[in-house]
Amino acid sequence: MSDMSHIEEIEELNPHWKWDWRKKKKLVRNRSDAIERLGYFENCSYMPAKVTKVYPYRTSNPSSMYGSSVEGTDLVRNCGCSCSMFHCAPIPLSEKEALERVSYFEENGMVEYMVKYLCDTPEQKTEMRNYYAEKNS
Repeated sequence: MSDMSHIEEIEELNPHWKWDWRKKKKLVRNRSDAIERLGYFENCSYMPAKVTKVYPYRTSNPSSMYGSSVEGTDLVRNCGCSCSMFHCAPIPLSEKEALERVSYFEENGMVEYMVKYLCDTPEQKTEMRNYYAEKNS
């Protein structure tokens, strides 16, 4: 077992983040810039939101990576939301994609929305549907 085993375990749990801080800073900066440019993002609840304020990452202050965030209005629930660029990793969305997601949610409901936008494989889709079927029975 290597001295870095705890980091390897964490990377297995969350492969989205690599433990190279330069890469993290670049990801946070790029995400911040894209969200600011596009005006929409997927928030921590996996719902589309319209940007109201961006607190961007700036290379002049490297510690701002932890404080960079985005505030917005959840388009499905019509309420405010806020996500950390570093911890929550909101996903930039185009206006078209955000509005398509809202429409899909309204037409198909929460379960089918989660299946479509969170599940990659048929097994995951089946598992998600079964989970909600058991939960609601």
